[in-house]
Amino acid sequence: MKDETGEDQRKETGSFLGYKSEMTKTDAREKLRQLIFKATAKGVTPTDKVSLSWFWENRFRAMRESRWEASTRDTNLRDFTHYIEPRLGAKPLSEFNKFVLTTHLNDMAAAGFSKPVVQRIKTMLSSIFIEAVDLGFLPSNPMTKVEMPKCKPTPKPVIDIEDVRRLYASIPLFRDRLIFRLGVFLGPRPSELFGFSVTDWQGSVLEIRNTAYNGTLRKATTKTDGSRRTVPVPPDMQAMLKRWIKENGLKGDDLIFPGRDGTSPMWPGVWMQKHLQRVAKQIGITVPVTFQILRRSFVTRHRNELKDAGAVVGHTNYATTTANVYAQSVEASVIAMLEEDERKIGLMEHPTPGVQ
Repeated sequence: MKDETGEDQRKETGSFLGYKSEMTKTDAREKLRQLIFKATAKGVTPTDKVSLSWFWENRFRAMRESRWEASTRDTNLRDFTHYIEPRLGAKPLSEFNKFVLTTHLNDMAAAGFSKPVVQRIKTMLSSIFIEAVDLGFLPSNPMTKVEMPKCKPTPKPVIDIEDVRRLYASIPLFRDRLIFRLGVFLGPRPSELFGFSVTDWQGSVLEIRNTAYNGTLRKATTKTDGSRRTVPVPPDMQAMLKRWIKENGLKGDDLIFPGRDGTSPMWPGVWMQKHLQRVAKQIGITVPVTFQILRRSFVTRHRNELKDAGAVVGHTNYATTTANVYAQSVEASVIAMLEEDERKIGLMEHPTPGVQ
């Protein structure tokens, strides 16, 4: 760098790598390489001698993370940290082959991990090595012929109608009964349910356009294009929504179910634990009560009407690509299905002003 006279002046800088007693020379060189990469944005010449953790941190994650949604980011970081890095992170890319990777997945399956978890890890590893090949760190992808192991069956419980009635009757707050009914009859994802604003409520339908994640509203963001949809609301639930919005003075872009600060979305997991699962436990319901189980129970009840059920819950296999076409093609049958569902389960609410 230059001093105030314009003369070149050398300035030494240093970085703390760690204590000598706690790391090897190889660990120190690896950490130094990462620091150099981050400081210069140049990194190292592509080589298969770098570790998987180095490639993940300095190439794969650096290139892809900006494209990940917050929920995807959290899942990917957790998966790599818990299921990949402890066993494979220190290995140089050159040591990966079909046997090493197949063994890793087989061991996960033998340890009892479910098929969705093992499949995510398989997909993650394949994506990492595709980038390694594209960037010249490897000549070929060692995941190419790796197959999925046989995993233990994943339990898929549903909540039956009688337990739905018992649980609904035991929920003390009007707000929580309304949230529960939306979950039971419309099967929304929790991010969708807590992302509803007053402008999404059109009197007889709810428009799913936004989502909430960890207390943050993500405007014009849904899981997939097919998840952006319009869902008819049964008549009794319409009355509940109107009452809730009116009594709380909500309008415009106000969230229908805001958190404590009145502006940020509620956290689905916190609400579920405090206001639903606690009640379920008190009345002896043994089926785990989660939003996923409410969604699965909804689709299971309508297994003979999968197109309409899929349109309600936002499964892209059953939703058309254009919102207008979708509304015209399925809305009448969806309304009939939801009204019959509401009648059959019988969770009728007769609002009395001021009663919570």
